[in-house]
Amino acid sequence: MRCLSPTLYSAPVTSPLLEYASVHWGGHAGRGITEHIKMLALRLLDGFDQHISAHLLLLNYYNSMFSAPYYSGDVGTMGFTGLHWVAFLGIVEIAAAVLDMNKWDINATDCTGSTALTWAAGGGQEEVVMMLLKREDVNPDQADSKYRQCSQRARPARLR
Repeated sequence: MRCLSPTLYSAPVTSPLLEYASVHWGGHAGRGITEHIKMLALRLLDGFDQHISAHLLLLNYYNSMFSAPYYSGDVGTMGFTGLHWVAFLGIVEIAAAVLDMNKWDINATDCTGSTALTWAAGGGQEEVVMMLLKREDVNPDQADSKYRQCSQRARPARLR
C-alpha cells in the first residue's frame, strides 16, 4: 500500500473515492456501530494527524463552513488527532473507545487552536461534551490557542 502525503490539496486522480471516504466516513459509521466498524475507525484515528484523510477532511470542513475557524492547510494537521475529530462527530461508542486508549493529551490544542472539548461543543455533541467534562483530566477552562476563548463557555447550562 502506498502512503500519500498529508499535505495534498486534493485526492489524486488515482484514488477517486479517497476524498469522499475521508469526509463522510463518520456519518456512515455513526449509522450503526459494530465492533468491526469501531476497530476500523480506531485504526484510522491512530496517527490521524499524519494521515491524508485528516487534511482532506479539514480542507472540506473549513471550505464548507462559513463560521468555522480558518484552516488553509499550510499549517498542516499536526495535533488534529483522532480524539479531536471523533469528539466533533459525536459517535459516542467510538469516542469512548478513543478516550479509553489514553493515547492523547485530552487538553491539547490542534492545528486550528482547538481542544477536543471545543470540537465536541462546536459540533453540538452534548453527550460527548458531557463525557469529556466528567473526566478528571479535562480542563474545561483551557483556552483555545487560536481564539483565546474558554471551552467553558460552550458547556451546557446545567454544568456551569
